[in-house]
Amino acid sequence: CKQLAERGCIYTDGPVKFLEAESMASSSSDGSRDLDAIEALMKASLKDLTGSAYERLAITMIEYDDAKKARQYILQSIRIYRDWGARARVQWMEKQYSEWLLL
Repeated sequence: CKQLAERGCIYTDGPVKFLEAESMASSSSDGSRDLDAIEALMKASLKDLTGSAYERLAITMIEYDDAKKARQYILQSIRIYRDWGARARVQWMEKQYSEWLLL
């Protein structure tokens, strides 16, 4: 993907940014490093990937037992999916992460 993006293929830019965010999430216990990549997804108006990136960051925060940040990123992901019109995904997330939303 990255090589295609470097060659100017516009369809790979979003997935590359998503993979960068995913990679950074695994290397940062506080989630700060991948927020830049997520911001790039937002600027590119890639709501589906932005919502997914926030959700993956929330899962990372759950693994690090940081309930406050996990809840924050779950809510951000839900907001983005709701704005995008992904009602089924929002319903699934509200059910899947209900214990984190109640904190």
